[in-house]
Amino acid sequence: MVDWPVEDIPDEDKLYFRVHDAHRKRGTHEISVGAFVNRGGKGMSTDWAKYSTPERTRDGASKDPQRNAVVEFIVGEVRALPEQTVEHAPDVARNNRAHTEVSGPKSEEIRVKLGRLAKWTNVRWP
Repeated sequence: MVDWPVEDIPDEDKLYFRVHDAHRKRGTHEISVGAFVNRGGKGMSTDWAKYSTPERTRDGASKDPQRNAVVEFIVGEVRALPEQTVEHAPDVARNNRAHTEVSGPKSEEIRVKLGRLAKWTNVRWP
């Protein structure tokens, strides 16, 4: 197994975030704020665009990747939100060099702001 170094991510870089269609507002292509949460006692899991693509991020889903869409964030915009940090966190076990954590409390206000910052990639729900 490769043990990748943790790298500093420039503010102008992008992060990709996978959104399951369970977080799709019924009958629309809008994302519910419930998608933007910390998981597993860690941060919100994203992929650094330097080492990923929207398709690769979607395909990293453990179950039925086709039920996922992918949005992107600009790192500096996420870091500008109160108490949010962006840290490269390669996931060796899942062979994901791009893995990055967006940490910090995800109050409803922060989740709404993340939803406003999220931009669609070419990977969308059908």
